[in-house]
Amino acid sequence: MGFVTPNLITIDELHTSRTYSDENGQISASRSFVAYTTESDGAVGLSGLLRNPSVPKAGDKHPEIASLTVVGVSLSPMDESRGAYTIDVSYSGSGGEGGSYVGVGFMDDNVSMSVQYIDVWRVDTGAPEEPYAGGDIGGGCADSGGNPVSFPLPLLELKYTEHITHAPNFAAYSQFVAKRNLGLFAGAAYGTVVYMGASSKRLTPDVWSVTHSFMCDSMFKHARQRAKTDIDGQIVQNDLPDGSGDGEGTCAEMVMWVQPFPDRVNLYSLFEFNPYP
Repeated sequence: MGFVTPNLITIDELHTSRTYSDENGQISASRSFVAYTTESDGAVGLSGLLRNPSVPKAGDKHPEIASLTVVGVSLSPMDESRGAYTIDVSYSGSGGEGGSYVGVGFMDDNVSMSVQYIDVWRVDTGAPEEPYAGGDIGGGCADSGGNPVSFPLPLLELKYTEHITHAPNFAAYSQFVAKRNLGLFAGAAYGTVVYMGASSKRLTPDVWSVTHSFMCDSMFKHARQRAKTDIDGQIVQNDLPDGSGDGEGTCAEMVMWVQPFPDRVNLYSLFEFNPYP
């Protein structure tokens, strides 16, 4: 298709030159045009050619793939025709920012480990089982006079990113916040993964990146120890007997499991594209 511009320059697209590539979700494309004139002097002036309305500009959408935009335009003279030029236009889904994954679908998963120090009053209690009995959890006393000790709890932070073609629905995401997995999730046992929330970024006019964050506690399933307190909020203590019958100190009289995230849901319902189909 040829476009004749006001200054008698014709710009034709070479449709057979259209190329597309998708490498690990990074989509790119290219188009080529020729610019020439039928005037007797055969000259095409460079002045204003790149501003010509028939030449795609940075940020313009690809005619077939709306998520791709122009990131570069270059001109080179045609050897076989004096005063004629080839115009090469490159497109990327990164919107000109470069290097961003812009394919639509599940894109990436990321796992990191950290340690959180939590208060414990008992050791050797075993993993908590739901539903909790409500009584003392047993085990050996670790506290001193009702004061807990710090326990290093390993946690896994999971992040899953997908690209979608509409604005993220944070109202829907909020229904999952602070809830644990109902069944297996990413290989983790039920109740061990809690949804922490989401973040998003608009990559192109038609594509959004959404990252969902989770925390996995495979040791205690996010349950925490709490010591029984009296009406004044003081931890109720009891003597620790030794072999002679004399007290050798005190510890919390009763310690229970509490679960700050009691609700469980199907966390896969968060995704438009299943990360583990």
